[in-house]
Amino acid sequence: MPIIDDKVESFDTVNNSFDPKLISALNYQGGFFLFAFINVRIFPICPLSCNQLAPHMTIEKKLKTDFEELYHLDEIVDVLGAEAGLDDERKAGLMLCASEAVTNGMLHGNKMDEGKTVTIHATAIPGEVRFSVRDEGSGFDPGSVPDPLNDDNLLKPSGRGVFLMKTYCDEVIYDMGGTRVTLVIKA
Repeated sequence: MPIIDDKVESFDTVNNSFDPKLISALNYQGGFFLFAFINVRIFPICPLSCNQLAPHMTIEKKLKTDFEELYHLDEIVDVLGAEAGLDDERKAGLMLCASEAVTNGMLHGNKMDEGKTVTIHATAIPGEVRFSVRDEGSGFDPGSVPDPLNDDNLLKPSGRGVFLMKTYCDEVIYDMGGTRVTLVIKA
């Protein structure tokens, strides 16, 4: 019979939040499975043997289209960065790019429609984080975004998010008609 340790009871389902340290082991027939309890969804991370680290971690989170939701990114990026072994500089780059991607999804994709959400799906393995952001908008062509380094665009107050993502990430992948971006950052 499976036994789950009592750290599960400290998960905050009322405020829809998680503690990055809230990871629990399930003892099942002599082996261990590591689970992350995030947003009331349980993601099996991997089979474990004693004293062995998980080879990957997955986080999925839906954010309301409200800039106040950006605070969730701090703890998500911290957990992913630690799991992937990112140094402080790479983790700061991930935070910047994740913030840009989520902000773009809310502002340009969802047009700040509070009835729509932005979904984060992120995976960390040793040496790499893949951070996907999907909005509920109509999509866009990333090739149509003006170059912010062009003389005509230098003084504009916006238009640098896509450029920053390309600068700080090892890969930036757009798909699903421009409604999803996947950021890849390696350690």
